[in-house]
Amino acid sequence: MKAPQQNNAPRSLSYAHDNQGTLPGSPPKAQGAAPKVREAFDNSRDSTIARQKADLNKSESERRRESPTREQRREGFMVKRDQPKPSLRPGPQLARGPDRTAFNQNWQNERQAATGTPREDRKAAFLKARNEQTHSHSKTQTHTRKGTRS
Repeated sequence: MKAPQQNNAPRSLSYAHDNQGTLPGSPPKAQGAAPKVREAFDNSRDSTIARQKADLNKSESERRRESPTREQRREGFMVKRDQPKPSLRPGPQLARGPDRTAFNQNWQNERQAATGTPREDRKAAFLKARNEQTHSHSKTQTHTRKGTRS
Protein backbone atom coordinates (compact mmCIF):
# COMPACT_ATOMS: atom_id res chain seq x y z
CA MET A 1 0.00 0.00 0.00
CA LYS A 2 1.29 3.39 -0.97
CA ALA A 3 1.67 6.12 1.63
CA PRO A 4 -0.29 9.28 0.85
CA GLN A 5 1.82 11.95 -0.80
CA GLN A 6 2.54 14.93 1.45
CA ASN A 7 2.37 18.45 0.13
CA ASN A 8 5.32 20.42 1.55
CA ALA A 9 4.29 23.69 -0.06
CA PRO A 10 3.73 26.51 2.45
CA ARG A 11 0.08 27.06 3.19
CA SER A 12 -1.58 30.30 4.09
CA LEU A 13 -3.83 30.53 7.08
CA SER A 14 -6.47 32.48 5.18
CA TYR A 15 -8.36 31.41 2.10
CA ALA A 16 -9.60 34.97 1.60
CA HIS A 17 -6.04 36.34 1.56
CA ASP A 18 -4.88 33.77 -0.97
CA ASN A 19 -7.86 34.39 -3.30
CA GLN A 20 -8.42 38.13 -3.06
CA GLY A 21 -8.82 38.60 -6.80
CA THR A 22 -11.51 35.95 -7.25
CA LEU A 23 -13.71 36.90 -4.32
CA PRO A 24 -16.68 39.24 -4.79
CA GLY A 25 -16.53 42.77 -3.42
CA SER A 26 -13.70 45.26 -3.22
CA PRO A 27 -10.63 45.14 -0.94
CA PRO A 28 -10.94 47.01 2.35
CA LYS A 29 -10.18 50.71 2.09
CA ALA A 30 -8.01 50.70 5.21
CA GLN A 31 -5.62 48.25 3.58
CA GLY A 32 -4.30 50.83 1.13
CA ALA A 33 -4.70 53.82 3.44
CA ALA A 34 -2.20 52.67 6.05
CA PRO A 35 0.75 55.06 6.23
CA LYS A 36 4.21 53.87 5.30
CA VAL A 37 6.12 54.28 8.55
CA ARG A 38 9.17 52.13 7.91
CA GLU A 39 11.22 54.83 6.15
CA ALA A 40 10.38 57.50 8.73
CA PHE A 41 11.27 55.04 11.49
CA ASP A 42 14.64 54.18 9.90
CA ASN A 43 15.50 57.85 9.39
CA SER A 44 14.70 58.80 12.97
CA ARG A 45 16.29 55.67 14.45
CA ASP A 46 19.76 56.14 13.01
CA SER A 47 21.21 59.27 11.46
CA THR A 48 23.73 57.19 9.50
CA ILE A 49 20.94 55.29 7.74
CA ALA A 50 19.17 58.58 6.97
CA ARG A 51 22.34 60.01 5.38
CA GLN A 52 22.91 56.83 3.37
CA LYS A 53 19.34 56.84 2.04
CA ALA A 54 19.61 60.53 1.15
CA ASP A 55 22.88 59.83 -0.69
CA LEU A 56 21.24 57.13 -2.82
CA ASN A 57 19.35 59.81 -4.77
CA LYS A 58 22.47 61.90 -5.49
CA SER A 59 25.05 61.56 -8.21
CA GLU A 60 28.73 60.95 -7.43
CA SER A 61 29.65 64.55 -8.24
CA GLU A 62 26.99 65.88 -5.85
CA ARG A 63 28.29 63.66 -3.06
CA ARG A 64 31.88 64.81 -3.62
CA ARG A 65 30.85 68.45 -3.62
CA GLU A 66 29.04 68.05 -0.31
CA SER A 67 31.71 66.04 1.48
CA PRO A 68 34.07 68.13 3.62
CA THR A 69 37.57 68.79 2.35
CA ARG A 70 40.65 67.50 4.12
CA GLU A 71 41.33 70.90 5.69
CA GLN A 72 37.77 71.14 7.01
CA ARG A 73 37.97 67.66 8.53
CA ARG A 74 41.36 68.45 10.09
CA GLU A 75 40.09 71.75 11.49
CA GLY A 76 37.11 69.99 13.05
CA PHE A 77 39.38 67.36 14.60
CA MET A 78 41.76 69.96 16.04
CA VAL A 79 38.90 71.95 17.57
CA LYS A 80 37.51 68.82 19.23
CA ARG A 81 40.94 67.78 20.48
CA ASP A 82 41.77 71.19 21.97
CA GLN A 83 38.47 71.72 23.76
CA PRO A 84 38.79 71.52 27.53
CA LYS A 85 36.99 68.64 29.14
CA PRO A 86 35.63 69.14 32.65
CA SER A 87 37.10 67.00 35.36
CA LEU A 88 34.42 66.03 37.82
CA ARG A 89 36.76 64.65 40.49
CA PRO A 90 40.27 65.50 41.63
CA GLY A 91 43.10 63.27 40.51
CA PRO A 92 43.94 60.08 42.44
CA GLN A 93 46.91 61.59 44.29
CA LEU A 94 44.88 64.52 45.54
CA ALA A 95 41.73 62.57 46.39
CA ARG A 96 43.35 59.62 48.17
CA GLY A 97 43.47 61.16 51.68
CA PRO A 98 40.04 62.83 51.81
CA ASP A 99 38.37 59.86 50.15
CA ARG A 100 39.92 57.45 52.65
CA THR A 101 38.94 59.64 55.60
CA ALA A 102 35.36 60.01 54.40
CA PHE A 103 35.09 56.28 53.68
CA ASN A 104 36.45 55.29 57.10
CA GLN A 105 34.05 57.68 58.84
CA ASN A 106 31.06 56.35 56.88
CA TRP A 107 32.17 52.77 57.56
CA GLN A 108 32.44 53.44 61.29
CA ASN A 109 29.01 55.12 61.35
CA GLU A 110 27.41 52.16 59.59
CA ARG A 111 29.02 49.68 61.97
CA GLN A 112 27.77 51.60 64.97
CA ALA A 113 24.30 51.91 63.49
CA ALA A 114 24.21 48.17 62.80
CA THR A 115 25.09 47.19 66.37
CA GLY A 116 22.99 49.90 68.01
CA THR A 117 25.57 50.86 70.64
CA PRO A 118 28.74 52.92 70.34
CA ARG A 119 32.04 51.08 70.42
CA GLU A 120 33.08 52.44 73.83
CA ASP A 121 29.90 51.10 75.46
CA ARG A 122 30.37 47.68 73.90
CA LYS A 123 34.04 47.65 74.95
CA ALA A 124 33.17 48.54 78.56
CA ALA A 125 30.50 45.82 78.69
CA PHE A 126 32.95 43.27 77.29
CA LEU A 127 35.67 44.18 79.81
CA LYS A 128 33.19 44.01 82.71
CA ALA A 129 31.96 40.56 81.64
CA ARG A 130 35.52 39.32 81.17
CA ASN A 131 36.63 40.59 84.59
CA GLU A 132 33.62 38.98 86.31
CA GLN A 133 34.34 35.69 84.58
CA THR A 134 38.04 35.83 85.49
CA HIS A 135 37.33 36.66 89.15
CA SER A 136 34.71 33.93 89.48
CA HIS A 137 37.23 31.27 88.42
CA SER A 138 39.97 32.58 90.67
CA LYS A 139 37.79 32.43 93.78
CA THR A 140 38.06 28.94 95.14
CA GLN A 141 36.23 27.70 98.08
CA THR A 142 38.19 25.77 100.62
CA HIS A 143 36.31 23.00 102.26
CA THR A 144 37.44 21.64 105.49
CA ARG A 145 36.17 18.43 106.86
CA LYS A 146 35.30 18.02 110.38
CA GLY A 147 37.13 15.36 112.12
CA THR A 148 40.16 15.26 109.95
CA ARG A 149 43.57 15.77 111.31
CA SER A 150 45.93 18.00 109.66
